[in-house]
Amino acid sequence: MQIVKSCTYTHPGIGPIHVRVNANARSIRARWVGPEVHITIPQGLPVDSYDRFIDDFGARIISAKPRSRFYPGQIIDGNYVDFEIRLSATAAVPGTYLSELNGDDAVRGKHRNYIINIATSHDGLCPDFSSPRIETALNKLLIATATKATADYIVPRARKLAAQIDRYPLGWDIKDSRTRLGCCSSNGIITLSPRLIFLPLDLADYIIYHELAHLSEMNHSASFHQLCDAYCNGREAEYQSRVRAFKFPVF
Repeated sequence: MQIVKSCTYTHPGIGPIHVRVNANARSIRARWVGPEVHITIPQGLPVDSYDRFIDDFGARIISAKPRSRFYPGQIIDGNYVDFEIRLSATAAVPGTYLSELNGDDAVRGKHRNYIINIATSHDGLCPDFSSPRIETALNKLLIATATKATADYIVPRARKLAAQIDRYPLGWDIKDSRTRLGCCSSNGIITLSPRLIFLPLDLADYIIYHELAHLSEMNHSASFHQLCDAYCNGREAEYQSRVRAFKFPVF
């Protein structure tokens, strides 16, 4: 009997599929992450059981595919900066290039505008923004650009907030994660997600305070929440709820 292993492949109808084996999973679960399907399966799942799942639920998976979150002329707001997607006849095909407006040249009240230029085809036609290639390329470029913006704006603000409450981590780092907006290591290094650049500034501050509280309390005990709430002027529960409800423009 063949057993399904973690893998990535392209289904002729669904498109890119990432299969991940999870020893704690009790059933097969499928979800869209941008233009790709991520399927979690129990350990030891037979290939024929997996194939039967795709046959039975493939049409439902396809019908649940979200529309592309990116489009020409789109402006994605962020704290300190924003991101604009433009079509360009001069960008290399296929590809993108990035330009920036800084300081006095920046518009919309931002410190910096990141202009993401997407190549048109040789005959001037707009590329298919719903294609996995275009959508994934845009997402990667937005994350990379957000990482740069986080280093330039969020980390300096984090240092300022830390000094105001007399807390000094051993260091700061930036790393993208879909599930964690920040973390604090046992040796006192705080890592922030570049996705913080998309949050309203008060919510980005909350994530920073949350990690600073971990310098004193490495768990989520009552003492931790009391300290974090004090850092947030009594608004920890509100901020936590708003972060959970926030829809990030990247996947």
